[in-house]
Formats: sequence, structure tokens, C-alpha cells
Amino acid sequence: MQVQHARQIANTLAYERTRRARYADYREMDAQVPELHRALMVLVDFIFGGKIDDGGTRVSFEVNTEKARPEVAKVIEDTTDILDLQRTIRDITREGIELGDSFTRFIYTQSALVGQIPLIPEDVEPMEIYGFVDRYVLSGSGGDFSGTGGGDLYPYEVLHYAPDRPRGARFGTSLWSSATKRWRIAEAVEDVLGVMALIEPRGRRRVFWPFPASGKAGADAAIWEWVRKIQAETEEDYFFDADGKLQKSVVPQLETADRFFPFKVWGEGMEGSKPFVVESPPADLKQLVDVLRFFQDSYFIATGVPAALCGYEANVNARSTVEQQGIHFALTVRNRQAQVAALLQDIYIRALLAAGIVPEKNEVQIVMPPPSNFDQEVKARVLQQRALAASQMASAGFPLSFVLRKTFDLSDSEAEAVLATADLPDVSAAPAPTPPNEPKDVAMESQVVRILTAVERVYLEMGAVRRDITEIRSP
Repeated sequence: MQVQHARQIANTLAYERTRRARYADYREMDAQVPELHRALMVLVDFIFGGKIDDGGTRVSFEVNTEKARPEVAKVIEDTTDILDLQRTIRDITREGIELGDSFTRFIYTQSALVGQIPLIPEDVEPMEIYGFVDRYVLSGSGGDFSGTGGGDLYPYEVLHYAPDRPRGARFGTSLWSSATKRWRIAEAVEDVLGVMALIEPRGRRRVFWPFPASGKAGADAAIWEWVRKIQAETEEDYFFDADGKLQKSVVPQLETADRFFPFKVWGEGMEGSKPFVVESPPADLKQLVDVLRFFQDSYFIATGVPAALCGYEANVNARSTVEQQGIHFALTVRNRQAQVAALLQDIYIRALLAAGIVPEKNEVQIVMPPPSNFDQEVKARVLQQRALAASQMASAGFPLSFVLRKTFDLSDSEAEAVLATADLPDVSAAPAPTPPNEPKDVAMESQVVRILTAVERVYLEMGAVRRDITEIRSP
């Protein structure tokens, strides 16, 4: 048992070193890559929406406690205010999506959850036994997770948000994990581009000037004195400072002037030798710029955020494709909202248990805002296709209860309730016209098949297979 525990500690320390390096890379990417930073902010904004209450406070989510007991509703309201969850949940989500992990310590009294403290992800290590978290170990100096450093915390004291956690893993996955390699290569390309832009910003002439060869002492020194004089005349290194005084530059200027190279000519060859010029083309930076643009596009692919939403329109197709990209982005936002809703549900369950209240199923429901216009557009298009299918099926003579069940995904009881309360016209008496050479039953069957195929295609493309498209509720 001790040998197994020692191996676990060794593996933990080995992985911890790489985890710290990854966190450092992600923070550097956030600070230095505008595309990644903006994509993260856009994603978080879409997850929580932009609703503002009457007091000017940003509303990140809503809690439905209509079915809850009065004492449960009070605990939920107090917990939301004490922990400032409308703001805190944004910070937790942003940190978790950026780094892959976010740790928060909860402070309890004997009967309530009364506070929270953010923990540095590098300083927290979850310890598991048979796949279950046994405790959270806080590191001491130097990242010591041996249990003798910063102390241990019980699982209920720590909230660990690990988005996109692989199966069997203890830590989550950053939104930028697949872009790390591209970021390193792009950094190297940018360095090369900067150096070339500074050293070779334009074409330079190289002037080769003949000098007669001489064996006299000091002849070479005279040649180099001439070269230095030419350079002093073509590249001034003096400037006026803020006080108007003429100063000499200590740092050499960019080498943008013509360069002179003396060469020796022996004997009679000097008579036919003349200075000649070699034109040097400027540095070709276009290829490097194209490479950087490729990496810029790949950042948006890695994050899944449409580039047009981040203010980046590289071509005329950016706006035309944002509609289709937005449909898939809305589904991504909804999946993130489901994670956040589960996280909030976990927080409220802990607060209720700390107050001595056992929550009941569906007593507390977390409602997330719709993902802006994209989600509304998906809903409108789906409803339009459903209404078209229902109209044509009803015109073809199908019973209205069957139409409602198949096109609007209603249960038998829901369909009967709609028929009992709604004043629907009887369209079954006016069936669709049948072509003269086509039997009525064949025409009806082919029409229904086409309708259902179209509706199914819309469902698959948009992922809108349920009616609750505008909200995420807890299980």
C-alpha cells in the first residue's frame, strides 16, 4: 500500500509540472493573442447574455423556485446574494474555459454556506481513491503536494469546475488546448517577421569601390577611414532630445542606407576598374504575413467562435457564413450553459445541505438566457418548418392529433390538450389536389415522405430536437 501511495505521489508531481507549464502558456496566450482573448470574451458573453435588472446589475442566470418550499427559496436567495453568484459564476466560467480548471473554496458555518475564496489552480491537487475525490491538497512552497505543505480540504469545501474533462481524468481541457502548437509556431514566425522588417525594410544598394593595392604601411587603415567617413555622411546618428539639445545616439540606427565595400586592385587592372552597384531586393514579407493569417484563422477554428463575432472579417464571405456558423455556435453555447447550470445546481445543493435541508427533485431550476439572436433564429426556422409540415399533413387528411405528435414532438396527452383548448379549423375536408395520372394514396404517401424528410434534415442540421430551445433547466 505504501509503494502504491508513493507511486501515486510521484505521478502526481510529474503531471503537476506539466500542468503548471500549460497554465502559464494559456495565460500568456490570453495576454498576447488578441484573437484568442476576444474569442473567450465573446463565448462568455453569449453564455450569460447581456440582461440588466432594474438596479443596473448584470443578470447572468435566473432561478425558478416556483415549485420549491419557502425555506428552500430563502436559502437559494441568500446564497445568491452572499456569494454574489451573478458575478462570481462568470469569473469561474471564464477561468475554467481558459485554463481548463477553476477551484473555489467554500466557507461554512454550522448551518450555512457563508463565503467563497478563489484558489490558484496551480496550488490545488485533487486526490482520488478508486476514481472518487478523497480530498483536495493545497500545495506548500515549491508546489509540494505531499500533504505536508498547504493542508487538505474536504471535497465539499472545494468547487472544481473542469470543462470538457476527458473520461477518467482529474483535470479539464482548456478552450485553447488544440491551439497551443499553432501559437508557438506563430510566435516564432512573428519574431522572424519583426527582425526582417527591421533589418531589411527596403531594397539596399551595395556599392563596391576599387582601391589600388599598396604595400605601404597604413594603407588599409586609410581605406577603412574612408569607409567610416562615407557611413558618417549617409547615416546620421545625431538627434535632438526633449530639451532641444543635439545628442549623439548610442544605439546604432537601422541600416537603411547604401553600404560601401572597398576592394583592392593590383597593378594595371586599376585602370579599367570602376565602382559597381549590386541591387539587393527588399525582404519578401508577404509569405510570412500569409502564414500569420493562416494561424489567425486556425485560432477561430480551435475556439469554435465565428471570426465575424470577434470583429475579424478577412474576406467578403465572413458575414455570409456567420449565419451557418452561428447555428453551430448556438449549440456550443447551449452545451456550455448546461455545464454552468449543473455547476450552479451543485452550489445550491451544498448550501441547502449545509442548512439542513434535503432538496427534492426539480425543486430548484436554473434558467440560462437564450444565446442571443442565433438561438432565436434557429427556433424560428424550426417552427416554420414544423408549421409547414403540419399544414400539409393536415391538408392531406391526417388526423390532427397525429400531426401534432409527429411535427411538434408532443405526447399523446399534450396533443389531446391542445385539440381540446384550441379552436382549430378542420382542414382535413380539403385535401391537397392529386395529379391526374397519380393515384391519391401514392401522391399522399410521397408528399408526407418529402415533408418528414425535410423536417428531419432541419432537425439534424440545427440540433433542435426539443422544444425547450431557449432555456437550460436542471435535471
